[in-house]
Amino acid sequence: MKYLLILILLVSNITYAEEIELIATSNDEDKEITTLYIDVDEENVIQAFGIITYLDNEILYKTQLATELGEKGVVLYKTRGRDVVKLYGQNVDGVSGGKTKLSYLYNGITKKRRKYPMELSLIGNEWSLTVEGQIVKELHFHSNRKPIIGVIGIKRIEVIQ
Repeated sequence: MKYLLILILLVSNITYAEEIELIATSNDEDKEITTLYIDVDEENVIQAFGIITYLDNEILYKTQLATELGEKGVVLYKTRGRDVVKLYGQNVDGVSGGKTKLSYLYNGITKKRRKYPMELSLIGNEWSLTVEGQIVKELHFHSNRKPIIGVIGIKRIEVIQ
């Protein structure tokens, strides 16, 4: 009986966390799909952000990025030592969300970046990323290519419906 009581106490202290996929991204260069996910607690409050990268429906890697979004942002995609895609938050909190933006490398030669405004929103009971009020579940990154050199960045971002 004593062990049953200890087991019940231990199990009741286990923290609940649910992983929710916010958005999937793809690109012109490979068949990898990278998803941005959040971990939420039993009260649907965001506890952490992370990414999972898949190839042919198999997980290549999974990384927890940060416990919050802020002005420093979190890197979603990095190559050759450069932060290609970053997600920034502007007064984002784990209870109600807030304004976010994707910053992406448009031209790696000139280091020019572009921004893609989004919003992290709790709509009803579900967390979503929205663009101009529309829920977005998938983005495709189109490569910015130059003759002879090849890919130098991301030319544009397309919302896949």
